[in-house]
Amino acid sequence: MALSNLANVVHSVYVFSLPPGPIWMLHAFYGVASALMLIWYLRFSKTPREADGTDVVASPRATDDAVTAGGRRDA
Repeated sequence: MALSNLANVVHSVYVFSLPPGPIWMLHAFYGVASALMLIWYLRFSKTPREADGTDVVASPRATDDAVTAGGRRDA
């Protein structure tokens, strides 16, 4: 993703040196879409600790809800 965005920046130099036209709109859309994909990848990708499940902690409330959903609840 990062390499693709770097290539888009280099290619933008050429595209925007051309006279204004439809290619500007097309390349701008492609550049924005690629940048969004990179941003979302960096924001939502899992870290190695999250991927193997060692950073996951179950709350006591979550286990209480699971018991209640099963129909068994101690008063």
